[in-house]
Amino acid sequence: MGLLAACNSNEVKAGGEVPAGKEITAQQLKVKAQKCEEAMTKVDALGFNLEGASYHLNKKSEQKLPGESGETSIKYESNVAIDNVALEGAATGLTSTNIDDVKGYGLVGAEYSSSTLYQAGAYNKKFAIPEAKLSLASYSEGNTTYLDLSDNNLKTTISSKIGEKKEIGKYQGDFSFGDKISFDNGLEKKELPLFSEIELDDFVNDFSETIEEIASQGGTLKALEHDDGTYSYSVDVTGLKDAKNFEDEFGIDKDDFDEEFTIPGWNTKATSTLDVNKYALAIIFDETGVKSIGITVDVSYSFVMNWSLNGITFSSTASVDYDFNAKVNFQYGADVTVKEVTDKESYTKLPTNVDYDDWIELITK
Repeated sequence: MGLLAACNSNEVKAGGEVPAGKEITAQQLKVKAQKCEEAMTKVDALGFNLEGASYHLNKKSEQKLPGESGETSIKYESNVAIDNVALEGAATGLTSTNIDDVKGYGLVGAEYSSSTLYQAGAYNKKFAIPEAKLSLASYSEGNTTYLDLSDNNLKTTISSKIGEKKEIGKYQGDFSFGDKISFDNGLEKKELPLFSEIELDDFVNDFSETIEEIASQGGTLKALEHDDGTYSYSVDVTGLKDAKNFEDEFGIDKDDFDEEFTIPGWNTKATSTLDVNKYALAIIFDETGVKSIGITVDVSYSFVMNWSLNGITFSSTASVDYDFNAKVNFQYGADVTVKEVTDKESYTKLPTNVDYDDWIELITK
């Protein structure tokens, strides 16, 4: 069974990094984590804020196809940058079995930019969303969630993404529901209370086992006691080359590339490399609760496939560069306030037949 490094806060430096401390044994950490877990089963109100968050994703691929008139190149490039993320939120009613007691809110702001390039033969199209500051507010009460989409930059970004999806034939819907919307969030009474000993125990085990699994594949594991009375459990992977063991961890499936680039009947040979430049995960806690969780990720993936027939060879290449950094700080009890919506009547209720997954994808990706 895994140990939790989880359950007032030391500064987590770059997401998953922790400050210096005194090394302690696994058993010592387990005792402290159990006290943390017991304390959190009594927490009815939880607040959080995000600091130091950023996200960058760059994808490139080129497929060279043989043809009667010569070689045809199909290129795809995608870049997404999210910086200076400000996020805060809170929830109350976490120990209640009454669905009407459950309330929560979230406010998020960020600088967002993206660009996508499609090239295939004579077709050459680039979509770009210039850097803009976006903001989004949400409030939930029981099984209803309210979203405020009135920020002009956010609306422009959503419209641009819809336009891009329509252009390449991947999206034909229409989400023109106005600036303020509400919808059923799917919360059911059988899921309450949201904070219980079972859920927290699962969280403790899952998080600690994730840390230990990462450590078993080349990471440095640390259990530390800090001067301010907190404890931390962390893992750090740095400069790990050709890290095939981490392909599943980051959702990389070489078979997807094989299927995309393979030409039936041709001899193919594919190679891939995943470099983990940085992967750090840390949790800081004391005997009253989890104080912070941090993560830093920086990975690079490259894929090359060569195929040949009758002495003619063609190739395809793909690359992905991804980095993410964030630290979440937590507050409890009297320090937590939920910012409620006071004009619920001004929100348009979405019909139940809307595909929310598609709609949320347009906002978040």
